[in-house]
Amino acid sequence: AKRILLEVTKWHTADDDVTSVMSKWGDEPGLSLAKCAHRAYDWLYEALTAEERQKVLKMCEARAWQCYRRLTRKNFLTYPGGSHNGRLIAYLTDMALVMAGESSGALTWLEYSLKALTTIYPHWAGIDGGWAEGTAYGLLYNIYYIPSFEGLRQLTGFNLWKRPFFKNVRYFFFYCTAIRGEMQPFGDKALKGGPGVHGGSGFPDLMWFHAHRYNDPYTGWWVKQIKGWNGSKGELALLFPDEPPVKKPENIPQSRVFRSVGWAGLHSDITDPDNDTCMIFKSSPYGSVSHSHADQNSFAIMKGGVALAIPSGHFGPTYGSPHHATWTRSTKANNCILVNGEGQVIREAKASGRITDFVDRRGFTYVAGDAAPAYMGKLRKFNRHILFLRPAVFLLLDELAAPRPAQFQWMFHALEKMIIKENQIISSRKGAKLQIFLKCPEGLHFSQTDKFDTPYNEGIPKEYQEQVPNHWHVTAETTKKTRETRIGAILVVTGPDENVNVQMLEQKGWFGIRASGNFGKVEGWLQIQPGYEGPVGFQAEVAQGKIKLCGRAKDGEIFSI
Repeated sequence: AKRILLEVTKWHTADDDVTSVMSKWGDEPGLSLAKCAHRAYDWLYEALTAEERQKVLKMCEARAWQCYRRLTRKNFLTYPGGSHNGRLIAYLTDMALVMAGESSGALTWLEYSLKALTTIYPHWAGIDGGWAEGTAYGLLYNIYYIPSFEGLRQLTGFNLWKRPFFKNVRYFFFYCTAIRGEMQPFGDKALKGGPGVHGGSGFPDLMWFHAHRYNDPYTGWWVKQIKGWNGSKGELALLFPDEPPVKKPENIPQSRVFRSVGWAGLHSDITDPDNDTCMIFKSSPYGSVSHSHADQNSFAIMKGGVALAIPSGHFGPTYGSPHHATWTRSTKANNCILVNGEGQVIREAKASGRITDFVDRRGFTYVAGDAAPAYMGKLRKFNRHILFLRPAVFLLLDELAAPRPAQFQWMFHALEKMIIKENQIISSRKGAKLQIFLKCPEGLHFSQTDKFDTPYNEGIPKEYQEQVPNHWHVTAETTKKTRETRIGAILVVTGPDENVNVQMLEQKGWFGIRASGNFGKVEGWLQIQPGYEGPVGFQAEVAQGKIKLCGRAKDGEIFSI
């Protein structure tokens, strides 16, 4: 370690050098050095001679000033949206703490970083704990700042962990992932991992820390459910005992909304991860910038962690490659709506959505989103309503309006080939199954392909190409042009050993389901044509046709809107 550190001191630290955080060839080498060099100096301090300490200190100072110049030139305190700059602000705190008393720049670096950390940071987050760029990047960035926060707390007594976001962020991962999940929707790297694969894909490391920091036994229980995780390692492992506080959650909400970033996580039973039905829904006010995609009002579904409804496309071969830029980021790649084959605007903060309503009860969860602004003129209305009747049934109603007559495409994606019959789509994987029943007054035409519009290796030199699996894509397109319409979808999710008896229901203007199993029975209805009288047995407003959606949960509670 000492030999490597001393070798690094010989490298150039000019702003335009390849190892700079401002290098025109990319900043990842510089970011790694900004993260690690000063820590190596701190850890190896006693093993260095006075002359060696001066060499390493000079290099660390140069890299700290390099970070400071980048942040100030980018005016980070006013424009904090640069994703990688969010790493630097934490590293700068760490650098200041390590070099305090040795470098005259330490106070400048600390003052600047604390201005951000006590006000605008993190840019991609809200006080409710959500992270707009998604769970994959939320995981990385919430690990990046731990050393600086802990160093600041232990050396000065200044405790940033008391800020609302940091107190709540563990709930984002608790609810917006599945413990057995083989994916981590949405945004970049959505299909590159999840708590259920690769020993937890890093999630238990972060959650282990938060279980200790906030003495939260429910989060500790979550960590202990991760298969293949062998405990915290590295610097974090030195902070706390190996075993976190643990208690199986009791009487907790099964769903949670993070309105500030436009995410919601819906579960049938978090405490039964092998059988949990999980839907993640997104309609974000942050738009489609940074590592986020043009996927407002989109959803993903897992059953016992098995991916049945996915955000399709790959992150790669490199960031911004043709496949990533034109397919993976697009609305067409997600379980969303196109109008005349066109989707939301990519790489645009104004192409946003928002969660408009959320209701959670023991037997059901309702969430709604408005994504019309994301289409920036192509749609006047795109309200998506979702009612989850635990444990197996989702009712989904899309209200659509365009400025002129148009055809609408209802997009759906899966890892494996689907079955299409009449107005039904079946997505199956590893014994789990998702049945989708679709209805629209204008009628729907179904098609399926396993091709990406932009192939994965397009534009990539041959020596860097790699073979990755295609995904499967279903398009349900309205057969007629219209200014306004509604598309109703009823989704039934079952596991390998589960049996749900399904009775599809129809009456003029309405589309419904009655489902039963060992959980009891549920019933739900969607109004796909406004104004028609609804089914009996619900509120008077339903019968009078004034309601768009209604359901009766397994415990008998009725919901309508």
